[in-house]
Amino acid sequence: MAWLLKYRPEGMDPAQIADLTQMVNSLCTRIVPCPSAPPAAPAPFSDPRDVCTMCNGVLDSGRHGPVAPLGACLSTVNWACCTDSPSEVRSSYDFCPYVPESGWAPATVGDNELALVKTWWNRHCAGAAGMPNHIKAAFAAQLPAMGYSAGMATLGGLKHVQNKRSAIRLLGAAPVPPQGPQYAVELAASMRRLAAARPPCDAALRSSANALVHTVLCENGRRC
Repeated sequence: MAWLLKYRPEGMDPAQIADLTQMVNSLCTRIVPCPSAPPAAPAPFSDPRDVCTMCNGVLDSGRHGPVAPLGACLSTVNWACCTDSPSEVRSSYDFCPYVPESGWAPATVGDNELALVKTWWNRHCAGAAGMPNHIKAAFAAQLPAMGYSAGMATLGGLKHVQNKRSAIRLLGAAPVPPQGPQYAVELAASMRRLAAARPPCDAALRSSANALVHTVLCENGRRC
C-alpha cells in the first residue's frame, strides 16, 4: 500500500496522500486483544431485516396462500440469511442455517421450512407485529462497503423486489469500476480488509478508515 500511495496516487493531492498514509500506518499497527469484559447480558430480541412485518399474516396459510405476500416474506428471509448479510444479522434468525444461498421460493419451499420461520415468528413477533420498518436502517449499515451512490440505487430497486433471485442479485451487486489500472480501487480494497481485521474495540478506527476510503479513494462512492 505504501508503494501505491507513493507511485500511483492517481491525482490525489498531498494532503489526501498524507491522510491515507497516516491511516495505513494506524491500521498496520500490532493488533492488541480487547480488554476482557464481564459476561454480557443476554442479547435483546433483534429483527434487523424486519421479518416480523414482512411475514405477518402470511405463514398461517403456508404454501397455499397468495403467492405475492409469501414471495415478499421469503425474499426478506433470503435477504436476512444470505452471505451478503453480516453475521450479526444472520445470527438473529435461528432458521438461517437451513436457508440455502440460492434462497427459498414460494413454488418450491417446503412445509417444514415454513414451519421453522413460523416458530421463530410466533416466539418473537406475535406481540410486536406493528413494529416500524427497519429495512432502511439495516441497509444503511452496509453503505460504507458498497459505496453511497450504488447503495442508494440498490435500495431504491429493493423496495420493488418480490422475486427472491432479484433480491439476492441486487444485494450482491457491486458497482462496475472503470476500465484500466485501478490502483485506487486496489488500495481501497486493501484498506477495507485491514480495517475489517481490527478488533471490536477499534470500532472508531475502522469507521474512520472506511469513511476515508469512501471519500477519497472511491470519490464518494463513484469509483468503488
